Amino acid sequence: MTTLTSDYSCGLRKLSGMTLLNFALIFPVWLIGQTPPPQSGEKGSQAPSTEKPQTLTPKKAPQAKTQVEYDAYQRIDATTDPKLKMDLVDKFVADFPDSELKGAAYQQGLRGAQMSNDYEKAVDYSRKTLQVYPDDVLSLLVISSWIPERATDNDPQRDVKLKEAAEAAKKLLEVVATLQKPADQTDEQWNVQVKELNGRPHAALGFIELLRKNYPGAEEELEKAVSYMPAEPTFYYRLGLAYTYDKKYDAAAWDLARSIALKGVSETPARYALDALFKAYGDDPVKAGEEDSI
Repeated sequence: MTTLTSDYSCGLRKLSGMTLLNFALIFPVWLIGQTPPPQSGEKGSQAPSTEKPQTLTPKKAPQAKTQVEYDAYQRIDATTDPKLKMDLVDKFVADFPDSELKGAAYQQGLRGAQMSNDYEKAVDYSRKTLQVYPDDVLSLLVISSWIPERATDNDPQRDVKLKEAAEAAKKLLEVVATLQKPADQTDEQWNVQVKELNGRPHAALGFIELLRKNYPGAEEELEKAVSYMPAEPTFYYRLGLAYTYDKKYDAAAWDLARSIALKGVSETPARYALDALFKAYGDDPVKAGEEDSI
């Protein structure tokens, strides 16, 4: 394969503008709750949860200054309703602006926003969490991965947002390199998590470079992403698009086929792109062996 028709090239770019930005990203539950459970500053009070905290890095437990503040946080922690959780977080921060529990409250708000797939609130809570906990893994994941999904060409803040997302992804890679395995996890469990924590920021950087039309840069980052997470179909789809725009059509066909084979949200757009790739050369996808490739 050496050239693409102009109709195919234009059509695929239109396709990418519609499909690249529509993947909802919900991160694993184990990433939530990275700070120790908050404690009341009053004697005789108990920690707000009997569950064993899930920690990635040890942090000093924040304390409530009064029982009223402690109880208000307890209500946030106890509710399972995402919208109510976010409402309680906003009220808590308004009522106790100097609380040591503010960062933990923002983490709870992020949990609610993630459960609701609320982009604006998720990004807002992530930014606020990072002001308190600059190394917060889930917040860095949201900033690096969710923001590029909404970075449309007509957004005047697009370049600023992409820079913020790229910086968060690079910061996350630095944080991951310093993490230590929690005592309650096996080596196998931890290795899986570390691979994902490396794969997702590399995928975010690759997508950012794809949006910037830096196709070699996108290829480099997305290749790293699939090396960590070889079963993630969206990464192959975006890598296939990067190869296509970079006129590496054979590599593009293979990665689009991998995306299709792995199913997931990228299966339909990947098949459309692969069909278009075959048809651009006058080939019938069925006769040309598209299914064999998949």
